Amino acid sequence: MYKLVTVDIWDTLLRRKCHPEFVKKHTALYCYYRFGIGKKPQSLSPDQLYEQRLQVESELAEAAVAQGHDNEYAIADVVRLWLARALQRPEDTLPATDIDCVVNQEFLFELEYSYVDEDILQLLSEIEAEQFVYLSDFYIGAEIIQRLLEAKGLANYFSSGFVSCDHGLNKRSGRFYEFVHERFNVAPGDHLHIGDNFYSDIESAKRYGITTIHYEPERGHSARLKKEEVFLNFPQSFRFPAHKLEPDSSPAEETALAGYRAAELFIGFALFVAEKALANNVDVIYFLTREGEFFQQVFEATFPDRTFAGLPLPQIELLEVSRLSTYPALLDSINVDEFMNIWRLHSVQGLQGLFELVGLNIEHFSSLIATLGFTKGEVIPNPAEDQRLLALFEDTQFHEAAVEAVKQNKKLLAKYLEQKGLTSVDRAALIDVGWRGTIADNIAKLVPSTEFTCVYLGIRKFINPQPENVTKVAYGFDERQSIEYSRLYESFAALEFLCTPESGSVMSYFEDAEGVILPKRQPNATHASPEASFIPGFQAGVVSAAKAFAEPIRMLSLTAEQLHSKSMAVWGNLASSPSNDLVRAFLSMPQQDGLGYGANFDRQNVPSASTILKSAYHKRSRFEVLQYVKRVQWTESVKQVQGIDPFHKYLLLNVFRSANLYRRLRLRLRQRKTSSSAK
Repeated sequence: MYKLVTVDIWDTLLRRKCHPEFVKKHTALYCYYRFGIGKKPQSLSPDQLYEQRLQVESELAEAAVAQGHDNEYAIADVVRLWLARALQRPEDTLPATDIDCVVNQEFLFELEYSYVDEDILQLLSEIEAEQFVYLSDFYIGAEIIQRLLEAKGLANYFSSGFVSCDHGLNKRSGRFYEFVHERFNVAPGDHLHIGDNFYSDIESAKRYGITTIHYEPERGHSARLKKEEVFLNFPQSFRFPAHKLEPDSSPAEETALAGYRAAELFIGFALFVAEKALANNVDVIYFLTREGEFFQQVFEATFPDRTFAGLPLPQIELLEVSRLSTYPALLDSINVDEFMNIWRLHSVQGLQGLFELVGLNIEHFSSLIATLGFTKGEVIPNPAEDQRLLALFEDTQFHEAAVEAVKQNKKLLAKYLEQKGLTSVDRAALIDVGWRGTIADNIAKLVPSTEFTCVYLGIRKFINPQPENVTKVAYGFDERQSIEYSRLYESFAALEFLCTPESGSVMSYFEDAEGVILPKRQPNATHASPEASFIPGFQAGVVSAAKAFAEPIRMLSLTAEQLHSKSMAVWGNLASSPSNDLVRAFLSMPQQDGLGYGANFDRQNVPSASTILKSAYHKRSRFEVLQYVKRVQWTESVKQVQGIDPFHKYLLLNVFRSANLYRRLRLRLRQRKTSSSAK
C-alpha cells in the first residue's frame, strides 16, 4: 500500500472535448465583445487578442523564473495584464469584477467541455493507498479546480489537491514533488504518481525515486491526437461531415442534402450577424421579410441558447416589411422628384406597380389612364422623362387621392414599427439579403432616433443618399470596398430564390378591430408550381446542419471570418455549378416584381431570337432584351431554358455573357478611378 498517490488532472482525470487552446480562444472572443476591444484605437482581432494572451503568459513565466520560482503564473494575473494592454489602460484601473468575470467565463467553458476519463476510475479503484491527492501543472488554482471536480463527481476521491500556479512550483522541474513530500512527510518510495505527460509526470518523478504510471489509454490518447490535428490546422480542419444518400433516397432527401452541403454560407452569415450585433451593442435584431424569415431560422438553430462567445445575444424579432410596403415613408409629396429615389434604382415603372406603391386601386382610374394614353399593363421605360406620368401626377383627382393614401399608409407603417419596438430602442440591427439596403433607408427615415446596423449577404454601390442613422455591412461582398466577390452578384436572383419562404411579400398594413397593425401579404406565386418543394426542402437541410453543428461551432469559437472563404466557395458553387433541380425550380417559379414592374415575371418567357438579333438597332427590342437580362442575371440558368432551339440559346447566352462582362469591366474601371482619386 502506498502512503500517497498523486494524480494529474488534464488528460488523466479529466479530458476536454476540444484542444486546450480553444479554451483560451473562447476567452479571447468573450473579452473581445465583452469589453468592446474591436472599437479601440489600433484594435486587435480576436485571433490577435489570443496571441497577445500567449505573450503575456510567456512574460509572466519569465518574471517568475527571475524571482526564483518555476515558470508558473495564475490566471487572474494573466487576465489583469492582458486586459490592461488590450484596453490600453493601467492595470490598477481595472475593476476586480472584470477580472473575476473573465476567470469565471473560462471556468464555465472548462466545465461545459470537459468530461471524466472513461478508464481512470477503474484504475484508481485497483490501487490501495492511505490517501489520494490531485497534483496539476495549471494556471487555474485549486479553489476553482475543486469546483470543477465537484461538478464532475470526482471531489470525494481526493483528500486534497494542489495546483502549480498557487505555489510557483511545477512537476516539470520536480520541485512540486518535493513540496508534497514535505507537506505529507512522505518518502519518495511510498509515493505513486499517475499522469499522461511523459516528462513532467514520468521522467521528472522518477528522478526523485517516485513510482509512476504513465496513463495513456488508447481510446483517450487517440481522441487527443485528433484534437491536436484539428487545432494545428484550424480553421481549414473544420469540416461539416459529409452526408451520403442511400441508393433509394427520395427527391426530398436529395434536396435537403443540397441545403445541408450549402449550410456554411448561411451559418457564416448567422455568425456575422451575431458578431455585429454584439460589437455595436444592439438592443434588438430584426430579421426583415421575406428572406429574413429563413435567416432567422438559421440564426436560432446556430445559437440555440441565444448566446455567442459566452455573451447573451440581443432579442430577435421578425419585421414584416418590403420595399413596396415601406416606400411610402420616402414620399413627402407626389411628383417626379419624390419618385426619383425609386426610379434611380428601377429604370422602368409598371403602371400597375405605381398605383400599388401609392396605395390606390388602378381600376378606379381607368378613364384617366386611358385619356392619358396608358394601358393598364404598360411598363414605362425612363419614367422620369415620360410626360404622361407628369400629367398623371398633376391631375387633381389622382394627386389628392394619392397624397391621402400615402399619408394613411405612412401612418400605418409608423404605428407598425412602433408596435414592434423600433421607436423605443437606441440601437437595432436589420438583417436582410441585401444589394442596396433600400428597406433600411425607408425605415430609418421614419425612425430617425434609432441607430441602425444593417447586415447583409451582399451590398452593391449605393445610388440614393444614405440616412445618417444607418450603417451597412456585408458578409459576402461589398462593392464599395472591393470587387473580389462581386461576380457572385450575377446569381443574386438565385440566392434570393433559395432564401424565400412560403409566405408572400408584404404589400401594406391594416388595423384590426383591437387596434393591432397587421401586414397584408400577397399570395406567394413562387411556391405554386410542382417544383416548389425544392425551396422548403433546401432550407430544411440548411437548418438541420445549423442545429447539428451549433455545439462544435461554439466549442471551437468559430468566427464568421474563419468560415468566410468556405462560405464564398459555397456561393460560387451555387452560382457556377448549380444542380439541375435548382435551375429547374428557379426557372419554373415566377419572380415577384411588385415595385418597378408591378407584376410577376416568368423567367422562361425569353425574348425571341429575332428580338435578340434586332436589339442591335431596334430600340424596343433592345429594351425587351436588356430587361430580361436584368431580371434574370444568372447565366447558368439560361443554359437550361427549355423550348428554344440551339441557335436561339446561343444568342441568349452570348447576350448574358456580354452584359455581365460589361458590368464587371465597369466595376474595374470605377475601382481604378476610386483608387486614383484616393492617391
